[in-house]
Amino acid sequence: MAMTQTFSDPISAFVPLKETNWCNTGELTFYWTYCVLDEDDNGINDWTFIDAYINMGDGNIIYYNDTTFGPIIHQYSIMGQVEISGSANFEDEFGNITTSTIVWIDNTSANGDPCVLYNDPSETYSNSLTLDVYNINPLFSTTVTGGNVEFFNQSTYSPLAQNTSSWTYALFIDGTSVTTGSGFPSSTSAFYQTSLPPGQYQSELVYYYSATADDNRCEASYAQVVEVTVEDTCENCNSFKPVPGNRYWISAWVKEDVPQQVKTYDNAILEILFVGSAQPALQFATTGDIIDDWQRIVSSFTIPLGTNDIEISLVNNGNVAAYFDDIRIHPFNASMKSYVYDPETLWLTAELDDNNYATFYEYDKEGKLIRIKKETARGVMTIQESRSKTLKKEGL
Repeated sequence: MAMTQTFSDPISAFVPLKETNWCNTGELTFYWTYCVLDEDDNGINDWTFIDAYINMGDGNIIYYNDTTFGPIIHQYSIMGQVEISGSANFEDEFGNITTSTIVWIDNTSANGDPCVLYNDPSETYSNSLTLDVYNINPLFSTTVTGGNVEFFNQSTYSPLAQNTSSWTYALFIDGTSVTTGSGFPSSTSAFYQTSLPPGQYQSELVYYYSATADDNRCEASYAQVVEVTVEDTCENCNSFKPVPGNRYWISAWVKEDVPQQVKTYDNAILEILFVGSAQPALQFATTGDIIDDWQRIVSSFTIPLGTNDIEISLVNNGNVAAYFDDIRIHPFNASMKSYVYDPETLWLTAELDDNNYATFYEYDKEGKLIRIKKETARGVMTIQESRSKTLKKEGL
């Protein structure tokens, strides 16, 4: 409430700050002063400052005894409005001590000079100063899907009517700036996304404000640790679960129903699509010689980060039938063997080695092993053969 009064005590007042001196990250810098008088013209000031107590309106009271009247700097953690008030203690030239309320002079042309209240008793003033706290609460959230990380802005600021063009921001991951911008980042969609290998990452969102009265740059930041783990997206896996970032072998045997003999099959290929990553699908063609109408596909690949599923397609780009058999995937530094059993007798009929070459086992009607054939790059070769018979004695 504005008031007028004739003063006999010392008058102290806040220097104008409604338009200036806010660092928009909650830091307020302001000054106050008092009217120095020598009404009896004896060369001695009527009042000498001792100390003051400033109530910042957020539950904090600042004790002040700087006789040079330097700035008061206070950091607010709240948003909204605050009411600043205070009182100062003075001693007159006779040793008497009095307490004076620090006022706010409404007339901006007075420039906060408390002496105007002595000179013009009709001048209005207030016993407190109500201000909007210019503050920002930096905050972001993340969603992690496999190795894909999205950052969402959840920061708030006050007052909402302020011009945000003086703000800039930067996002840091492990100390490296990964994205910057002016104003505030989008709060309706991800303002940054990236793919990261498994691990923990220190992430920090920093805001900068440069339009301060003293040309200083204010900063406010929020940091959190983002953890990227390998998701188990394979619902039907037992012991083998492909991991993004790791290298694997893929192999298969293919045959094309061509009407004439060819040196290689050009139309049957394997294709792998890495769902969740930005990498295009990989295609693998045949290599080596055709062995008993079959040709091998073999290659290695690395699963890109961000992959949450793998789709394997058997592609036939020709006009004749194509057949695929013995399709295998296993870790690059691992060995693998596959076994084929007769569905009726359960006899072992084939064994595929680390290179997906087969060893075939043949039996007689009694189930005795009679022949072993080995598939090689030069064709199928017999490596073992045996026959046995039982002689029947005469008279038996």
